[in-house]
Amino acid sequence: PTFACFLSGAVAASLRTTAGVRHAPPSVHTLSRQQVCSGALAALALLPSHGLAAEEPGNAALVTDRVALVFTEQLSAEERREYAMTLGLYGGKAPRAVERFKALATGTLSAPCEDQMEASEAEALARSALTKRSVYRQCLAAEAEPVSYGGSLVWRITGRRIDAGQVRGRFAGRVPPPIPPSEGAGLSHDAAGLVSVRRSGSFDFGLTTAADATADDEYVVIGRVVEGGDALAAIAALPVVAVPGQGEGMAASREKACAYGGADAFCAQGKPLRKLQLARAKLL
Repeated sequence: PTFACFLSGAVAASLRTTAGVRHAPPSVHTLSRQQVCSGALAALALLPSHGLAAEEPGNAALVTDRVALVFTEQLSAEERREYAMTLGLYGGKAPRAVERFKALATGTLSAPCEDQMEASEAEALARSALTKRSVYRQCLAAEAEPVSYGGSLVWRITGRRIDAGQVRGRFAGRVPPPIPPSEGAGLSHDAAGLVSVRRSGSFDFGLTTAADATADDEYVVIGRVVEGGDALAAIAALPVVAVPGQGEGMAASREKACAYGGADAFCAQGKPLRKLQLARAKLL
């Protein structure tokens, strides 16, 4: 089937199913036509025409590299939906962070396992000694294997940001290379469609769906969405876990207490209702 809605007379989105794969944006089987159009319009209103981040945003940074991403949403055991976009990276403004992102996208990043004796207090309290030993052994057994974004999860969607890049399994205990404080100097989360990574402690990255200068301390802007603004809007409109009274979750929601099955309600706040992961990434 084909479904199309026009946004500002320019953007048309279609759905097709081939060999069990649906291509984004979502169909009326997931959201009503009105929900899809209004949700996409809300997100795309913050992007220039064609769903691209501004060529010269207030940040004014030059794109040095491009990376293609394909996210997949699991609709059923046999069917999934794909969301494709291309990122332009600011290698001049954030060279170390961009190199780390490219290495993760291509599955070539070397990162050591976390010394369990140096785990944070929150992690130490959250995990039993047995669990910690098990995770550490699993990590050490595969420590020579480079870390990859392939199969990593989109773990939260808020009104301002899509948080992705949650590595799992044999990569969960790895320590990411630090990003110097000087990275991204002069760049801010001042528009939708920007790409940013955590400055320390995690491999996570995020895609902004609204301006949010409060993220500047924790994240460094490394690029922008240059193709696939419609896919970004469609992901932003997906249904998520919404526990009353939890807002957008607490800062601790990305601690290992939650990553390893913490019972607190905020751990799942904003989590997509259906599994959403980064299936493929390619350096263009």
